[in-house]
Amino acid sequence: MNINLRKILLGFLFCFLILLSIVFLLLNTSFIQEKLLSDYLLRSQLKNKTYIAVENFDYNIFNHQLNTDLFIINTNQDKDTILFLPDLDLSINLYDMLFTSDFEIDEITIFHPAFNFSSNKEETNYSFEDFLPLLSS
Repeated sequence: MNINLRKILLGFLFCFLILLSIVFLLLNTSFIQEKLLSDYLLRSQLKNKTYIAVENFDYNIFNHQLNTDLFIINTNQDKDTILFLPDLDLSINLYDMLFTSDFEIDEITIFHPAFNFSSNKEETNYSFEDFLPLLSS
């Protein structure tokens, strides 16, 4: 019985490329991207009971465009949205996000921000001065 090692290796290479293509296509769907990012962001807090949430997350791997609705939420008493950025559009390289330890954004322009602060000073622990360090961290 003659075993052709070249055919076996080409078969494994072909199966590996098909599997890699399926994983790449799954990671390029917005549902999978939003699920992975939302789970990660829920586990990491900015400050005491303050975290980032995203909706309508879509990252196009080919042209490096990220579109999302971004929320900064405080859960001290009730779920309260501190900052809402609708239709946030960024151009970020996937390599920079995954493989660099220091990821810096030089400038963000916010066109239609919505700040929700409580009108009663006794009920809230946040002021505008407390909010700005959250963005820089």
